[in-house]
Amino acid sequence: MRLPLALAALLALNASVLAAAPAVSSNAAQKTAVLNVVAQSDTSNSGLNFNGASKGGKTFTVPLGWTVTLKFTNAGAMPHSVVLARAGAPALSYDTDAAAFAGAATKEPLQGVVKADTFTFKANKAGQYVLICGVPGHGMGGQYVKFEVSTSAKAASFK
Repeated sequence: MRLPLALAALLALNASVLAAAPAVSSNAAQKTAVLNVVAQSDTSNSGLNFNGASKGGKTFTVPLGWTVTLKFTNAGAMPHSVVLARAGAPALSYDTDAAAFAGAATKEPLQGVVKADTFTFKANKAGQYVLICGVPGHGMGGQYVKFEVSTSAKAASFK
């Protein structure tokens, strides 16, 4: 009986740590940003969300030329992934070849990540993009947020 209670306590602690992590931190002097992206962070949009946002309802913004580290965590049991893709109508699925920047996708985005993955890329092209789940049907179901590489931003943000 103690093992299930310990497991439940660990899961509750993990959820509270995820909820407490800021979505964005940035260092203007080093021109770096860290994005904490949590898939299925709550039950909104049937769990097809990033940090509780879906259907492009929020936007990550980073300054042009910055190095971005994206720390991806899947808080749910359903597999999820993230691909930074060109903006447009959501496709059925997204693989690494859909990434708008070299290396800007979790490993095996079609299969999804069970727990966590991290990737780093250089935001070297200004414009509008989307962070979208590559698992078939998830993007079309609304699991995406907007992503902007801005020529005027001085820090990274999530609004």
